[in-house]
Amino acid sequence: MVLAFRLYGNFHWPPHPDIGKLSDNTRDGVVEIHYLEKETAGTFRPVLRWTPRENFLPSSPLPKVEHTLFDFTVEDAVAQFKPDEDNAIWIDAGKYTANTDWLAFRGAFLIDQYRAADPKQEAALDLRWPLVRSCSYAPGHKVFSGLDVGRRHGPRYCVNLHLPLPVRRSTLLSGSNVDPSAFPFCAVYEPGKKSPFNTILNFTTLVGGWIEGDSVDTSVKPVSKTSFVFSDAKYPSGASLGSFGFSARGTPSQGGFAIYGGAQKSTTINAAEFWPANARPFMQDILGRFGFSIDPSSAEWPTLKTGDTTAERSLRFVKEGSDARKPAFIYRIAISAGKGAPSSADDIKKSGNVLSLRLSKETGGWIKTADALYVDCKLTWDIADHAPLHGRDMWNDDAQRWSPRIHLSFHWKNEIPTGENLGGSPATVGDLDFGLLRHAAHTFRQTREALKPAEAGQPRSILPDLQADGEQTVRFTLNSSPMRVSSRTGVRQRPIPG
Repeated sequence: MVLAFRLYGNFHWPPHPDIGKLSDNTRDGVVEIHYLEKETAGTFRPVLRWTPRENFLPSSPLPKVEHTLFDFTVEDAVAQFKPDEDNAIWIDAGKYTANTDWLAFRGAFLIDQYRAADPKQEAALDLRWPLVRSCSYAPGHKVFSGLDVGRRHGPRYCVNLHLPLPVRRSTLLSGSNVDPSAFPFCAVYEPGKKSPFNTILNFTTLVGGWIEGDSVDTSVKPVSKTSFVFSDAKYPSGASLGSFGFSARGTPSQGGFAIYGGAQKSTTINAAEFWPANARPFMQDILGRFGFSIDPSSAEWPTLKTGDTTAERSLRFVKEGSDARKPAFIYRIAISAGKGAPSSADDIKKSGNVLSLRLSKETGGWIKTADALYVDCKLTWDIADHAPLHGRDMWNDDAQRWSPRIHLSFHWKNEIPTGENLGGSPATVGDLDFGLLRHAAHTFRQTREALKPAEAGQPRSILPDLQADGEQTVRFTLNSSPMRVSSRTGVRQRPIPG
């Protein structure tokens, strides 16, 4: 037996698949997917397990598995799950073969993924992601993070995930759309197609966007523009959660990303329907939210960079120190100088096609960047294992329970010409250029001139002159200190208007 997935949640109960029958009643608990050998040696089938919060211990043994989900009608299957009782059931071929949903556990706020080298080993935590429990991307259409089980020409289950973002997901604000700080996608697992042990974490279908009703119906032809099925060529083969990122645009050769823009399985996708199409997330959600003065009426004067590369709008996943308990989401967005004009009060301006940031407290003025300015907005958490006897309860919703932090990193490229000696006083040059290299070079010169000559080996004797021996392209970075955020997931509960 190997644990594959564990979802913690405050789930709507009972777990009926029909969103129209969604109950206001909720139940704290854990939903898990385990894989066990069944009938044929080396063939693994999934088992769905429900454990109420009061009974949950991470190391508790699996109850005896006696029934198969699809031997029950939908209504009888839902009735099998009691809110206060442990239950485990096979997700495998059964008596009923209708292509429909059987169960939907809606309301997960955390997902764990476990990995083992072979079925005799205890699975180790491979991934831990916080989730947005529920949100709306369109008025009156609430969707949930969770686990859904059903049939589409065979047994399948899927995880509908809404990941926290530091900015609005897109710029589709209108009467029929809202832009919460959440990133939706769905991974579908079809155990009848991939049953060998080394493939149990590999999904068979990847869906971009949100699915109406949280259904397991991922037909190649989408019902609406809210979601689509990725072409197999648009994400890495053999992919599992955490092994790749997402990008608005790019090419398969760039690797490591599921790419939105362009031809997918049944349609051509416009990335602007799923990612920002203007600079407001950069200007308002990042600069404006973190201390820069930004006039909302001029928030679209920069141009959003929208080239065919994964470098300009992407979401990446890492672990701090390779510890799955310390996940980090890195959201990247880039802008360039547009045709409009910024407000004179803004802490960002343009000179020709070059952008500058005002850093009065840090540098006394402006720092010149480049024609393209990137920002990596990094959300981090420290989510310890569930151990209520030691004061670590996954259902504790204190804002600082998971130590959410946000870290900004602005970066840009400058061309330094051959022979550039970074001369002159920074105070007389105007906007700082080449990062702080001119400051450093000036400080070295002034320090040497202010001190008496000394023999070799003295500290002031090794202060160098800075000069480019050849033309160089240098990436400069401006980093913030980690900042606390006010909610457990680190996301804004309501999008910024505009």
